[in-house]
Amino acid sequence: MVTQEEQAEQWGIKLRGKKVYFDTNIFIYLLQDHQEFGEICLSIIQSAVDKELDGYSGDMVLAELLVKPLKDNNARAVKAVKDLFTEDTKIELLPHTRSAFITAANLRANHKIKLPDALHIATAIENHVEIFLTNDRDIPLIPEITVLTLATA
Repeated sequence: MVTQEEQAEQWGIKLRGKKVYFDTNIFIYLLQDHQEFGEICLSIIQSAVDKELDGYSGDMVLAELLVKPLKDNNARAVKAVKDLFTEDTKIELLPHTRSAFITAANLRANHKIKLPDALHIATAIENHVEIFLTNDRDIPLIPEITVLTLATA
């Protein structure tokens, strides 16, 4: 059986030098110290901080990540979410442009994808990001970008 530390090392090798767009669930696993994926996500995010890979996500990730902390009135968790995207973390939040929304609509028309996922993928494609990292097993293969899922790697 492969340990989380070995999995994290494998991910580091796989993503080194790449442009990687992080789906929201990567940050959720990190913030909640998820039993199975928390350490792996921490290692991957640390790789972005250390500039071993170029880390990206979209502006919408803030809204997705802030819902639960705001609902729980958890100021500490709200700060933790906001701190994920400072200059120090080196994870760039990309804007979701009008053309990304059009690309998202095309993705939804041609694949079975929810709008938030389609918009994240479209934004990654529009910004020439190589890898879309997620743990959403419902996202199909998209010809324009490599979709990697934590659970299947």
